[in-house]
Order: sequence, then C-alpha cells, then structure tokens
Amino acid sequence: MLFNTLANEYGQLGLGNTVSVTKFVKNETLSNMPIQNVYLAGWHGYVKHNNGTFYGIGYNVDGRLGNEGNTHVLVPTPLKHHLLGIHTLVCGGWHTLGLTGFGDVYIWGQQVDGNLGSYKRSLSFPRPILQGKGITKMFSGTYSTISVVQSIDKVYVWGREMESTPGASLGPVAFDKLNNVVDLDYVHCGHSDLVFTLSTKKLFLIKNVEKFADVTIFIN
Repeated sequence: MLFNTLANEYGQLGLGNTVSVTKFVKNETLSNMPIQNVYLAGWHGYVKHNNGTFYGIGYNVDGRLGNEGNTHVLVPTPLKHHLLGIHTLVCGGWHTLGLTGFGDVYIWGQQVDGNLGSYKRSLSFPRPILQGKGITKMFSGTYSTISVVQSIDKVYVWGREMESTPGASLGPVAFDKLNNVVDLDYVHCGHSDLVFTLSTKKLFLIKNVEKFADVTIFIN
C-alpha cells in the first residue's frame, strides 16, 4: 500500500490527476498492487511490481519515462524495461538508469548537461551505455545530471557538462583514482560535486566533476 503527499503538477504522485496534496493520501490506483520497490526523482518516478514489471509516473517531456511517448503519465503505466532484463533502477533529475542481472547499464530520459552520455536530445527508450563491465551499483541524484556506476574494480562517471572539458569523453569515464575501491557504500550526486561514502566510514569529495578535481579525503 502506497501513500503520497506534496507536489503533483505533472502527475508524479500517480493519483490520476495533477492536484498537489498537503497530507498523506492513499494511492488508490496502486492499492491492490504488491509493490517491491519505489524509485523517485523530482518530477518522475517508478514503482516495481513483485513480478518485476516497472510502472512509470509523472513528467514525460522528451520521453523521460522511457515509454516512447511525450505525454505526462498520471496513473502508473507498465513499461517494457523488464524485457531487457533490467531488475533495478536509479532516477536522476532528468534521466533514469537501469541495471540488468548481467551488469549492463541502460539509460533513457531528457538531455541536460550531458546526462545521457551522448549528444542526443533525448532517449525515449532504454539505450545501453555500459555493457560487459559487470556493473554492480548505480547512483545519481534527485536534481542531478551526474551518474556514477561501479564494477568490481572501477568507478565510472559522466554528466554535468563533462563535454566542456578539453579532452574529456561525453560518455562514461573510468575514474582511476577510485580504482579497486570495493567498499563503496553510497554516492551523493550534487549539482557539480560528488561525495563517496565507504563502508569503512571514510568520505571522499570530488568538488568539480567537469574538471575531475582530485579526490579529497573529507573525513577519516
């Protein structure tokens, strides 16, 4: 059972309308759905059914929800992501990442600051961005254009106008300073900075993603 509150101008609460609410209300459209997980950004999101199907809701300009459409989705609508073997998602500010059981990463959404890892204006259906790398973890932020993914021995980063950096690739870049960091617990993706939290309680700070500033040990 799901309860919603706050802004709903694009139908992102999945209530079937665009009326914002100031207190928690029961989501009747999902009342009979066995929900496994919820993935949210500022204006769009997904719920995952126990059978593995993803349902998208909210803002959908330039196909942000990956359903090959441009109409905002007011009621949770099943998508086709599970046909690609995608089993978990991460929502960025204007994009979404999907991870398969084989460790491949797919991406879709609206182009902002290089968040799609390409020069395309939008991707209205999941497109592979990293394959054969054995990715195990993915991170982005509610209002961030940065994405971070990790394999067993590498950390890849892209987004936040990295294409403006001389010699930088628009797509995923292996961040060598974090190679072999196996205890990565969480990454906070901000506007142009990243904070890496390790299970050993250390924090690493990257102050400027565009220039790939040195990693700083913030707290030992």
